[in-house]
Amino acid sequence: MSTSSHPTAVAQENAALARSMYDCYNARDYDRAAAGVAEDADIEIVPFSISFRGPAGMRDFLRGWATAFPDSMTEVRTVTADDARAVAEYVGSGTHDGPLATPAGTIPPTGRRVEVPFCDVLEIRDGRIVRLHNYFDAATMMAQLGLMEARPGIETANVAVAHRWFDVMTAGQLDVIDTLFAPTYQLHYPELDSGVVGPEVIRGLVSAYREAFPDLSFTVDDTIASGDMVLVRWTAEGTHRGSLLGAPATGRFARWTGMSAFRMRDGRIVEDWVESDRLGMLQQLGLAHAPEAAGAR
Repeated sequence: MSTSSHPTAVAQENAALARSMYDCYNARDYDRAAAGVAEDADIEIVPFSISFRGPAGMRDFLRGWATAFPDSMTEVRTVTADDARAVAEYVGSGTHDGPLATPAGTIPPTGRRVEVPFCDVLEIRDGRIVRLHNYFDAATMMAQLGLMEARPGIETANVAVAHRWFDVMTAGQLDVIDTLFAPTYQLHYPELDSGVVGPEVIRGLVSAYREAFPDLSFTVDDTIASGDMVLVRWTAEGTHRGSLLGAPATGRFARWTGMSAFRMRDGRIVEDWVESDRLGMLQQLGLAHAPEAAGAR
């Protein structure tokens, strides 16, 4: 980089071109951004090892971020340029409401907001970008998405799917079940392990619980991932305002714990084993008697 306090006209043009890329992103003007890219340009998201090429690649590069973070915006902090390149430091912020593509698989929406520092190194020739290397703090992003406890790779994506499922149950967004569960999905649950497959199995179970507990919510207490398996320890709570297991509403509040072991394939849940403290829940609702203490008369 030139250290001159009087940058050349070309350096000033290169800095302006770099800044225009972020203006284009904020305006979602992908065509204008593509116009500043050479036909043979190489574009790479370095932490993800994902590459794009040419003007079409620039459109895909920008759309990818906007798809994963629909409300995202960039705030440029500094741009330094000389006659051949520009380096831009900026902050990207937004809500993860769309699929985020990674080399290990697609991370489904977490609904979490991120604010991440970025740095782009651009090589520029004849007024167009010929190379762009995109760097960012992937560890900070994953931590803000709630995925830091998982090891990098496919396990990170699998944990995201599992966490997303508990968010979906809490929000009652059962219309997205088909995006999280495979067509061959099988549920293993006490008294419901019938061998029937498909997302409708879990849709029916969760619908029944949400009818019984309209304010049903889940908290993920712990997560362990290994290979294609994710184990989640969770707590559920809600007020009993509808029929449950044939019993009428009691109006009582209950909180109970459970564990779910998910097996994943290609970003979807294909099988899970659920164990929960149903007895504790029923006791809190007055629908089951608490066991007598040992030695009681």
